[in-house]
Amino acid sequence: MFLANVGEQQIESIYEVHPGDNFGWSQREGPFVFKAGDPSCGVFTPPADDSKYGYIYPVVAFAHNPPPGQPSCRTSGHAVVGGFVYQGGVTELRGKYLFSDFVPGRVFYADTREMHLGGKLATVYELALFTDKGQLVTMQQLAGSSRVDLRFGTDSRGELYVLSKANGKIWKVIGTTGRWRHHHDDRRVNFEVS
Repeated sequence: MFLANVGEQQIESIYEVHPGDNFGWSQREGPFVFKAGDPSCGVFTPPADDSKYGYIYPVVAFAHNPPPGQPSCRTSGHAVVGGFVYQGGVTELRGKYLFSDFVPGRVFYADTREMHLGGKLATVYELALFTDKGQLVTMQQLAGSSRVDLRFGTDSRGELYVLSKANGKIWKVIGTTGRWRHHHDDRRVNFEVS
């Protein structure tokens, strides 16, 4: 089971969950030390003896930054929204855990083969969105708002849907484009919504 966790200050995380796990959320933010009340709102490297605490760290983590010109403690409004491991008919997406940066509606994925405890953090890829006519779009354009409040859903066949709380619309993922790219140096991957 994968669980998305909205960070306190800077780090968004996804965990592989097992019975009895302790994610250290009152002292840890993702793979870093979190100090409640710290005026810098920073996160810090864990101590050398960190293993004694028995914390379980995320399999995916990414940072968000405050809006330009704002102090570091100003929240950026970004939050990870967990999605699903895709099980539908689009071959290129099968076995990928799709998730989003909730507010702007940016869609990402990580390969579930990389998302296991004890390993390094999985690579995060961003998905470029296209309409069924092949037009490049953003969720903000589709939702008609800079605050998308994106959600995911699936049907009984494992097909994926994305929806926006901003306008209440639902889009079905219908396939990948001919421009499908999957390289570690190119984090944009394309798929179509209808």
